[in-house]
Amino acid sequence: EGLIQNIRFKYSTNYAFNNISNTTPNSAILDSSLDVSSTLTNLIPNTTYYYKLVATYNDIDYSSPILSFTTLPDFTITMNDIYNYYSSTADVSGNIQSNENEISNIEFQYGTKADFSEFSSFPSSTLVTGNTNQNIVSSLSNLIPETTYYVRIKAVHNGINVYSVVKSFKTKLEYSINLYNPNISGNSATLSALIDNKKKN
Repeated sequence: EGLIQNIRFKYSTNYAFNNISNTTPNSAILDSSLDVSSTLTNLIPNTTYYYKLVATYNDIDYSSPILSFTTLPDFTITMNDIYNYYSSTADVSGNIQSNENEISNIEFQYGTKADFSEFSSFPSSTLVTGNTNQNIVSSLSNLIPETTYYVRIKAVHNGINVYSVVKSFKTKLEYSINLYNPNISGNSATLSALIDNKKKN
């Protein structure tokens, strides 16, 4: 019998494995089964780490295969596709996930210029605290019919402005007129059409 000692995880963002975290428990009896674990802290967000388990037996180090994991980003801001829109209004929505710090000053920015050199904003009262997930919704109004609009979410994280990807949609015509085929009977004809109001009721 013998003792497997100094059980530890070695990890790094490359294959240097210059970081060490001892496991709990830290030793095991030979020819036995044992679960060990270790919590790594102060990792870099959105970063891939490589790790392996190393243990010592009879003054010789033995290593496991190398595996990897990727830490979560500090936050994610998702702007949803826009489906519910009319000639002068549109419903927009998104999601904000904070994996650590508070996210505030959330607003939808929208306009007809893709570079957002000119835009309007619609603020949200939502405050996303650390390690939470929030859906945000808003209704845009007074839009110009048959016009392409660009929309994004803007927020503040750690004092820095952050943005979602940009989505776009084209408002509908205020009205559309569709002519039906005439109904002809003898020397008379009945004409008909559909006038469709594209405004949201």
